[in-house]
Amino acid sequence: MSGAAGELAAIQFPMLWVLEDRDYARGRELIESYLEDSVAEGSQDSWICQRCGEIVDAEFNICWNCTASRN
Repeated sequence: MSGAAGELAAIQFPMLWVLEDRDYARGRELIESYLEDSVAEGSQDSWICQRCGEIVDAEFNICWNCTASRN
């Protein structure tokens, strides 16, 4: 409904909490898997920012999150 009012739609992402240091590597694997799946489901030309890991739509050459260049 917020999109209908002219506001940005609420985009929700899953949250991952790592409680034990020994589980950190597995947590990173889960995040990478989620990001890869998200790109596969979206536009085939979407790219992942090398600096911050954000998924960026194909028509953009600069990451909206950290302003890093695509290349």
